[in-house]
Amino acid sequence: MRTTQQSHPDHGTQRCVPHRHRCQERVHGQYQTATRVCPEVIMATWKISNYHKKNAVERQIWQRDGKTIVREEGFRWGTWTCKSDTRPDLDLNNSEGYEVFSTEHDWELDEMVDGCWAEITAEDGATQKDLEEFEAAWEEDWFDGVEALGWVNDETEYWIYGPIELTNTDTDESWCGTDV
Repeated sequence: MRTTQQSHPDHGTQRCVPHRHRCQERVHGQYQTATRVCPEVIMATWKISNYHKKNAVERQIWQRDGKTIVREEGFRWGTWTCKSDTRPDLDLNNSEGYEVFSTEHDWELDEMVDGCWAEITAEDGATQKDLEEFEAAWEEDWFDGVEALGWVNDETEYWIYGPIELTNTDTDESWCGTDV
């Protein structure tokens, strides 16, 4: 069976495989069996990434005894992928920031490249002493160091700030926010 390309201005190009199926159709009051050829949309792989470097952020939320410490690390580049039969609907201009895993799309982390900055902040009852202890343990032994102090990585968020580039990896079509 041959694969065809169908283009739609809102969804991009989709790969379709024509297939046949039999159905009952009512024509002039009588049911008839008909054979139809219909396109079957094949799931496309979509990729999002930050357009400007240093705008992909990993935000780790650490908890201990009702206290919270947040460690953010910025990366030059970050990419995530998902499979969908339609183009993911997201604001490519992204003026507010895009939390990757809090959307209806089933994004999977592909890669975070070249960590270039980090910031650790005390929140929800964490003291300056907690923060200093956390920073020292992180510098010494990263995750193992802070976990040895009883901190638990409760949640990790991934954010893209600024324009987002969206690519259909099957067709190499690409879209980007206008704020570039």
